[in-house]
Parts: sequence; C-alpha cells; structure tokens
Amino acid sequence: MLFNSQTFLLVFLPIVVASFWLLARHRHSGHPGFRLLLLLASWVFYAYWDIRLLPLLLASIAVNYMLISILVKSPGPKKHFLVIGIALNLCVLGFFKYFNFFVENLPSSFGFDVDRFNIVLPLAISFFTFQQISALVDATREKFHRQNFLDYALFVSFFPQLIAGPIVRHDELVPQLQTMPDRREIDTKIARGLLLLTLGLVKKVFIADNLSQIANPLFDASLKAGLPIVDAWIATFAFGFQIYFDFSGYSDMALGLALMFGIVLPVNFKTPYKSQSLTDFWRTWHITLSSFLRDYLYIPLGGSRHGSARRSIAVATTMLLGGLWHGAGWNFIIWGGLHGAGIAINQTWRRLGYNLWPLIGWALTFTFVMITFLIFRAESATSIYNLLMSVIGLGQYKSQWAFSLDGLQITVLVAAFIIALGLPEPYEISQRQFWKTPWLATGAAVLLVAIIIYLGGSFEQEFIYFQF
Repeated sequence: MLFNSQTFLLVFLPIVVASFWLLARHRHSGHPGFRLLLLLASWVFYAYWDIRLLPLLLASIAVNYMLISILVKSPGPKKHFLVIGIALNLCVLGFFKYFNFFVENLPSSFGFDVDRFNIVLPLAISFFTFQQISALVDATREKFHRQNFLDYALFVSFFPQLIAGPIVRHDELVPQLQTMPDRREIDTKIARGLLLLTLGLVKKVFIADNLSQIANPLFDASLKAGLPIVDAWIATFAFGFQIYFDFSGYSDMALGLALMFGIVLPVNFKTPYKSQSLTDFWRTWHITLSSFLRDYLYIPLGGSRHGSARRSIAVATTMLLGGLWHGAGWNFIIWGGLHGAGIAINQTWRRLGYNLWPLIGWALTFTFVMITFLIFRAESATSIYNLLMSVIGLGQYKSQWAFSLDGLQITVLVAAFIIALGLPEPYEISQRQFWKTPWLATGAAVLLVAIIIYLGGSFEQEFIYFQF
C-alpha cells in the first residue's frame, strides 16, 4: 500500500485514525488496545503489497525479541548472543538482497558457475534489519528501555516508518508507545499531521513524479550512447532533485502520519542541498541513516580516536558499506566509496585549517552530490561512463538525438531548485503558528482534496526507496 494512493488516503488511514482515538477515549491505565490496533493495522499495511512477505517480518521480530530478552536478562557475558543476533540479521539481509549480486560476480572472478535464484526482495528489509540491529546493540547497554513483545513488534512494524524510514531507535519510539495517548490538543496533532502529509504528497506527486518523466528517458538513452552536454546536466539535476523530493516527501508523510497518532518521529532531512561541505551534507541528508552508520559502524571502527589515518579509513569503510546498504550493485558501491573519499578529504582539509568561501564550498558540494547521484541512478557501467563523459562535454551521441522540455517540466525543474534551496522543510512549517490561519488551513485542505482526486486518474508511482 502506497501513501500516495486513494486506497490509503480514503480507506485505510481514516479508519485507523478514527479507531485509534476512539479506543484512546475509552482507555484505562495499561490498556493495550490502541497499540494492538496500530500493530494489526501495520501488518495489514505491509501485507497489502504481498502477503507472502509478512511471515519473514514476523519471524524476524520474534527471533530478535527473543535474543533481546536474553541480552537484557542475562547476568553474564552477552557478547556471543549479540554476535549471533547481528549475524542472523545480516545473513537474512545478505541472502535476499545480495545473494544474486555475488553470484553474478563470482564466475568471472573465481571460476564458479552458480545459477541465480529467483529471489523476491522483501519490502523494507534494509530498514527493519538496521532498526533491529540497533536494538540488539542497545540491549547490551544500561540505558536500554525494556519492552514487552507487543511494544517491540509495534516499534519495528509501525506503518508510517516501516517501508522507508526514518530508521527509528527503540528509545525514540518505545517510550511513546508505552504512554497512553493524550487527547489534549488532538485537533492540533491531526491538523499538523495532515499538513505534513499534504506537503509530502506535493513533493512526491507534483515534483518528484514529474521530474522522473524528465530523468527516465535521459538515463534510458545513456544505456546506448552519450548525451549532449545540456541534456546530461538536465538529467543530473532532474534526478538529483527527484530523489530528494521523493525521499524527503516520504519522510514528511511519515512524520505527519505518526503525528496523527500523537507520536513524534525523528526528522530525516534538514535542507541538505544548502550544505557547504560533504560532512554537513550527511548531517542533513537521511539523518537517521547517517547517525546509525556513525554510532554502530564508524565509532566501533575507531572513529576519530586513533589519529587522522585511522579516521579516514573508518570514514571510507563506513560510507562504502553505506553505499552497499542502498542496493546490490556496483553503482551503489562506487557512489558510497566516492562519498567516503570526499568526506575524508573534507575532514583533512578542515583539520589543516583551510576554509573555503561559503559560496564556493556550497557550489563544490552541490555539484559533487549531483554528479555522484548520476552513478547512483545509472543501470550499468556503460551508462555511468556515458553520463560522466557527457557532463564534461565528451559524450558520443547520435546526431539525430533530440530531447526537449515542455512548459510544465521547465516549471517543475525551476520550482524544485527554489523549494530545495530557498524554503524551509515542511516539519519547520508545521511547527509555526501561522498555519492555523483559517484561509491557510482551508487552502491546505483544498490542496489535499485536489491531490486525492488527481491520484484517482494517475498511475501510482512507487517511491525510490520502496524496496530498499
């Protein structure tokens, strides 16, 4: 089930929100009804796409909860249970997401001949795997927040963040789930949630989906030949803004949907395209992934505690694995490796005391991010080569090749620049009081209705991170 579908917006969401607050109205202390409702609704939401995938999610929750219970209650050494838990999660993730990738690359490298498996990639497996690994690690620490099975299952399955994040940690969500819903200012919570949902839908439906109509034919063409330099840069900006508005739009919707139940999720984007360095970019882009990689990979690898050389190796390794997390392909590995190298250079530059003028720092960071997104999006080595050669004007393209933008596409591309670089994020807008102004509230409501009507006559486009 997609957030940008009439089924979700007109059927699933109203039923779940109304039922939730009805239960909250008649609650008594310790009553699990509202949590059970959210858990069952989340499983229905997940199974709607393919019910065959639900048993894997349930099994993963059950096994990890059992291991966490052992880790919390065990008085002796816990390291071996932690290793078992992490290994099990990574093995499951590795089989479903990376088995065929390694099979395809083994024959040419080692002379093996192994057939590909027809493996269906489970929805959100990267997200709920990382989420549960963080819970396993935290279970060995003193500040771990204890929870029963219902709380833990809902922590993993909560539908606003289940499919594409943000990657929520147990101490960010479980205490909220264990607190009875507060009906005070319920109208404010739902109104702010609807505003975030609406603005996220605008990002996805009107900006990201239209930008995909620009980017897709250009990337398809790059599979066969180069592009004229202007077209190459159009492809660069089109996809660079498409992935931002697609993913940040999902995150805005997730925050809004959770808020409609009185739950606050962590912010995942803070205007990343305004960043003046790669280090700053990764502090504002997919923030929950960046913090996970920092706390559970970069710091255990040594972080900044063992000198500049060790820090550069830790950064490069972290980003390389972060790139691999995005998908089973050399393009993701190269993309992650380039960002790791870029951050290491940026840290060295700063340590030596050099500082770029803000405008130059922004221009270099923005250009680097946009060009590396070409590699992220490319479907083959040929496409990567053709695109990179094309952006510097050396692409070999057919003389009869022609690509042009219509008025709507130009408007969307310009609007993407202005919104991403000039306006605050929707969560900031939702926290301001001016949105309570009647005419603004009415405008937002009309916009939501218009989106729902529009979705009825359009093809539902999946989110880029839908099967990560």
